[in-house]
Amino acid sequence: MRDKIKHFEHIRASGGVKEYKLKANDLTVLLMEDHSAPVATFMVTYHVGSRNEAVGHTGATHLLEHLMFKGSE
Repeated sequence: MRDKIKHFEHIRASGGVKEYKLKANDLTVLLMEDHSAPVATFMVTYHVGSRNEAVGHTGATHLLEHLMFKGSE
């Protein structure tokens, strides 16, 4: 287990939420433990969108959105 943790840097803890960064690519992970039920849930948020597209490459974000939610079939 320690081998996997070494790839993350602990950033801060506040209000029961712990923030970590994956050293390889700066992925931010927020961890909030709740042991009231034997389940695990997660959410993913992408901080990218059409405002980040380069001129001449517009529409890529919209295509990727459809691929994520509808699949490629």
